[in-house]
Amino acid sequence: PRRLARRVPDAELAVSACVAGGLTEVARVLALHPVSTVKARAQAGVDAFPARPTDLYAGVGRSLEAAVPYAVTYYGAREL
Repeated sequence: PRRLARRVPDAELAVSACVAGGLTEVARVLALHPVSTVKARAQAGVDAFPARPTDLYAGVGRSLEAAVPYAVTYYGAREL
């Protein structure tokens, strides 16, 4: 069981877990999306490294749209 210095309501723990999970997922996607992009391009048989470095982040918005809600839900439910 958890031992805390003060009594923290379950709702506060759940909200903080949601925020932490969401921010962690954003950092993970932003860090690993370029690696995934290079891997996918290499497997497709095209030039693995695009002409502009910013092209490594093409599609990162869609990745965030898919991953962040899942992480928020998962870590929030885990605290309940």
